[in-house]
Formats: sequence, C-alpha cells, structure tokens
Amino acid sequence: MLMIGIAGLELATNERDWLKAPGVCGVLLFGRNFASREQVTALIESIRDVAGEDFLVAVDQEGGPVQRFREGFTRLPPLAAIGRVYDRDLDDAIRLAEEHAWVMASEMRAIGVDFSFAPVVDLARGNAAIGLRAFHAIRRWPPNWARLMCVACTWAVWPRCSSTFRGMAPSPPTRTRRRRSTRVRWTRSVVRTCDRLPNASTPALRR
Repeated sequence: MLMIGIAGLELATNERDWLKAPGVCGVLLFGRNFASREQVTALIESIRDVAGEDFLVAVDQEGGPVQRFREGFTRLPPLAAIGRVYDRDLDDAIRLAEEHAWVMASEMRAIGVDFSFAPVVDLARGNAAIGLRAFHAIRRWPPNWARLMCVACTWAVWPRCSSTFRGMAPSPPTRTRRRRSTRVRWTRSVVRTCDRLPNASTPALRR
C-alpha cells in the first residue's frame, strides 16, 4: 500500500490516474499543496471525488517548524515549548499538551484530513532534523506525553499517528553553512536504553 504526494494546489490529470492505481491508498499533503483553508478543503474533496470516500488524506501538522497548513488555522507551538513548561509546571504542561492535540485534531478533521503524523516521539538530543519537534530529552518522558496527546485526539473523534519512532542521533556541529553528509557512531546500548523506549513503553500508540 502506498501513500503518495501530489505536486500543487490542484490535481493534475496524471495525478488523477495515480490516485486510482492499484496499491495507492492515500495522499500526504505538504506546504506546496496549501494556499488557504478554502483551497485545501476543495483539494481534499477533489481527491475523494476521484479515489473514493475511504481514500486516506494525511499531513504533518505537528506545530512549530513543521505545520503545513498555517493561514486560517491555529498556529501551534513546537512541542519543545511544552517541554520547557514541563520543567517548571507539570499540570500546566499536561493542559497545554491536551489543548495542542485537541486543536490540531479538530481542525484537521473539519476539513477532511484523516490523520497527522504527530506527535514526534523521538528525543531532543540535538539532531537537526528533530530540533524543536521533540518534547524533551528525558527518555521516559516523550512516551507518556505522546500517549496523552493521542487520547486528546480521540476526544475529537480523530485517529492518531505518532511520528519519527526510530531514534535519531545528535547532529555533529558544523562550521560551514553548506550541508554535508555525516556519519555518527550510535552504539547498540544507547539504542536499547534510549531510542527504543518511546516505542516499547507506549502501548496506546500501537492500537
């Protein structure tokens, strides 16, 4: 089963054929597919007109730097902001996490999106690809909060799908602006004691 992407703000003729191809079960929308709330709603409706009501539509609507739909939607903070609140006020962090998930879920459900790849359950350890997307560096913290946010999504009668399960090593510091490929040594013991915990200890994410 494949979830594919499309190029722009409307379906192209060849993309309509892709949606009907055997094995294609959904579309993942990106910033390039969004201009306004009205436009993306119409796009989702046109996708289902071609592929059927059971066809899946997804998006990365985590908040912060990874929020594909912005204008006309609540600007969600990065999950790291909730992590900073956690350091000083547990109850306030719980409230913020629940509100974050409920707002995201209810807004996406209202326009016909089936699920968002959120929340990120990786650890905040300096990886450039993760950055502010992670809740916290404490290894036993993200699973609990991912579970809480998934429960909040169910309040909006909306499925949930967490993101970046696999542990990502810290990015080494770079002295140049040019990106380059780097290799980081990541031991098996670190993977076992840190990276596997967000998956192994979060049963709500496996249902």
